[in-house]
Amino acid sequence: MSVAIGPIAQALLSSIPSTDEVLGYCWPLSASPGHSIDFFISAPHSYILDYVRLSDLDENGSGAPLLSRGKQGALVQPVYNNAWRDGCGWEATSQLIVPADWPSGLYAARLTSTDSTNAQPTFIVFVVKPKGTMRGDYLLLAHTLTWNAYNDWGGSSRYTNAGNVFWLSFMRPNPMASPLWRDIHLLPAESWVLKWMQGEGHHVDVVTDHDFHLGIPMLDQYAGIILNTHPEYWTQMMFDRLRQYLIAGGCVVYLGGNGIFERVQLDASGQRLIFHGGITTPNSNRAAQYFRNLNPPQPERELLGVAFLYDNYLSTPAPYAVLLPNHRFFKGTGVVFLSKIGENGRSGGASGREMDSSRGSDAPPGFIVNASINFFQPGSDRGFPPSNLQVLARGCNNRFLNEGPHAAEITYYDTQAGGFVFSVGSMTFGGSLVEDATLQKIVNNVLRDCLRVRNERLS
Repeated sequence: MSVAIGPIAQALLSSIPSTDEVLGYCWPLSASPGHSIDFFISAPHSYILDYVRLSDLDENGSGAPLLSRGKQGALVQPVYNNAWRDGCGWEATSQLIVPADWPSGLYAARLTSTDSTNAQPTFIVFVVKPKGTMRGDYLLLAHTLTWNAYNDWGGSSRYTNAGNVFWLSFMRPNPMASPLWRDIHLLPAESWVLKWMQGEGHHVDVVTDHDFHLGIPMLDQYAGIILNTHPEYWTQMMFDRLRQYLIAGGCVVYLGGNGIFERVQLDASGQRLIFHGGITTPNSNRAAQYFRNLNPPQPERELLGVAFLYDNYLSTPAPYAVLLPNHRFFKGTGVVFLSKIGENGRSGGASGREMDSSRGSDAPPGFIVNASINFFQPGSDRGFPPSNLQVLARGCNNRFLNEGPHAAEITYYDTQAGGFVFSVGSMTFGGSLVEDATLQKIVNNVLRDCLRVRNERLS
C-alpha cells in the first residue's frame, strides 16, 4: 500500500522519514474488548508487529507478545509541513480488534525493525478500557493530553513556542509515549505506578483522560480515581466530572505533581488539542487558562488540597518528613515525627521535580497569576485548601519548615459527602513508590480505605 502524492502535495512535504526508525501512531487511543484501533505506520524497512501489555515488559521493552502479526512490509509515508498541528494524514496499515480476554490496562503495538542497525523497537501505546459493565475497584487515568502537549514530533510542542502554539494533533508519532523513554514525567512513570498496583493485587481499570472527558458509565462504582505523575492539562469537562464524583462521595488519590493546572479543549473529532481557549492571538499568555485564573477562578488547590508554583522547579529531589505519624495511613510503617520517607527511587527522592503545596493565598480580583512569582509575595497565588486539610508529611527540599521555596506536601481531607482526597504533590513520587516499602504501605493503606468508603457508600 502507498499514498498517492501529486505535485502540489509534493511541494508541501517537509521531509520523508529517512532514518532507520519505524514510526507510527494509532486512533482511537483507547478501545474496549471487541472494538477496533487503527494503526498508521511508516517504515523504511520491514518490521515485526507484536501487541504487548506494558506490565509484562522489562525495562528494555522485552517480553512475550500477547498477539503477533509477524513480518510487515516496508512503507514510507510522507511527512507534511505542520504535521504537529494538522496530523500526518497517513494511510492505516493495520487494525486491531481488542481480544475479549484482554483486561483493562496499558498496551502497545511493538514494532521491531528487521534491519539489524535499528536495535530498539518502537512502541505505539494505547489503552484497553474495561469491558461492558465490568468494573474494577479503581479507575486510573492515562494522561494523554499531557503526553501530547509535550510531544514535539513534526516540529512543535506546547513548549516550542507556547504563546503561538494553538493546536496540537494526536495523529502523529509520539516517541515520548513509550516505555523506553528515559524521563519521569510522562507515560513511563505512569506505567510504573500501574504495574505496581497490579502487582499488589489491586483491581485497576484504565481509561484515557479523553475518555474521562466524554464520560465514564458507572463512575460511582469505583472506590477511587487515581491521578499520577503529571496530569497537567485538563478540559473543563474533566474538572467538572471529577468534582461531581467527589460530591457524590468518591475518593481521589493524587500521586503526582503539577496536576489540573491548565485548561485545554478538544476539537469535535477529539484528534486535536486546543490551547488558549481557542483564541489565536499571537504571543498569548498561557496563564489566562490556568484553572486558578479562570472567571470565576477554579483553583486546583480547593479540589486537590495542593497546587503548583514554579519556585521549586529546580529543587533536588528529597524525602518527605512525617508530620502526623499517628494518622491511620501510616499504620504499620513504624514512622515517628520527622521520620524520613521516600529517600530513594528511580528519580531520586519522592519529593521532587514539580511539586505542589497546600499553602495558598489570594491574588486581587482580575490579577492573572503566572505561578512564577516568589511564593511569599502577596498576590503570587490563588486558592486555599479545604479548611479540614491535614498535612501528613512535607518534602525536605530547600529549607523544609522555614521560609523559601516550598516543597511537596502529602495531604488528606475528608469531603462533606464522606469521601476523601489524598495527595502527594510530587512528580517523582511514583518512581519512589515502586521501590520504597514504606511508601507502598502508605499507599496500600490509602487504597484499602477507598474500598471501605465505597462499600459504606453503596451498602
